[in-house]
Formats: sequence, structure tokens, C-alpha cells
Amino acid sequence: EDGRYMITLTGLSRFRMTEEVEGFTPYRRVRVCWNSFDRDMGPTETDPGFDRDGFMNLLSRYF
Repeated sequence: EDGRYMITLTGLSRFRMTEEVEGFTPYRRVRVCWNSFDRDMGPTETDPGFDRDGFMNLLSRYF
């Protein structure tokens, strides 16, 4: 181990990094813009013909 942390962030909305903020932190700090992803925070869209169980079964091969 080299003393670093691996941090994984998850969220509800995508964003674009617009600028990296200078500083003396052991992690990256950025300014972001959400403008291109307004629909991410809207109502959930569903497809009645989507076979979720089949899709999850297929994905399980890779995880």
C-alpha cells in the first residue's frame, strides 16, 4: 500500500468538468456544469418491453 485512498463517487446526475481547482489536497477538486443533463433529474423513464431480469442475467456474466 502506498497510503492513497481509492474513492468512488456515485450519483444521480452526470456533469462535465469545466475547471480544475488549484489547491493542496490529496484529491482532485473541480468546478462542474450540469446544464447538458437536465433530464437526469426528471421523472424516470421506463420501457414496458424491457426485460430487466434477462438483462441482469446477461450482465452477471461480466461482474
